[in-house]
Amino acid sequence: MKIVPGGVEAQMARTLKNLKTILEPAGSSLNTVLNTTVLLKDMEDLATVDRVYSGAFGDHKPARSVVEFSRLPMDILVGIECVALTE
Repeated sequence: MKIVPGGVEAQMARTLKNLKTILEPAGSSLNTVLNTTVLLKDMEDLATVDRVYSGAFGDHKPARSVVEFSRLPMDILVGIECVALTE
């Protein structure tokens, strides 16, 4: 796995793109996400993460938690987990 360069904005955009790529073959999409947990290395990045997150989900507003971690795997800056419905 290669870490995306460009900071938290680029990593969040790629994380959401990867999430979409995982959901679609399962008969799901970002529009069927019920809940997400965003894992942040630095809560100071929350405004940037919010902007990218909102752009990806649009009018769909799944429940969300944000948790700051002192260290994430491979020293990434952001990660996300979700629960979504499938067809």
